[in-house]
Amino acid sequence: MKFILRTKPNYSIYLYDKYLTIEDDHRKRYNGDYEYSNILEVNLNKERINWFTSIFSLVIDLIFAEGFAGNYKDKAVFELKTKSHSIKTHASDFDQFEAKKCIRELRRRMKQVKSL
Repeated sequence: MKFILRTKPNYSIYLYDKYLTIEDDHRKRYNGDYEYSNILEVNLNKERINWFTSIFSLVIDLIFAEGFAGNYKDKAVFELKTKSHSIKTHASDFDQFEAKKCIRELRRRMKQVKSL
């Protein structure tokens, strides 16, 4: 099963029976195969406002009138944690619908492997 999460640069995930393959044309160090049994967690965090930084910048702007005020956002992140390391990829430009489908299927397969 193939999920194309981004086209330029390419970021694809291929799901097989016992493992997945990541193909990342931007960060090639993440390319490779990952067994479901070694994956601890997979998440897709949405882009959200960083309220602490936004409020802090507003206070600084009020004190110094420097024009720093604004809404500061944490970018959307796709995260895959394995027993040996963690992969984090900015997901702002991912196809969100495709990413959610991929994560849902990946979690199903992880659960299936762990129940064996």
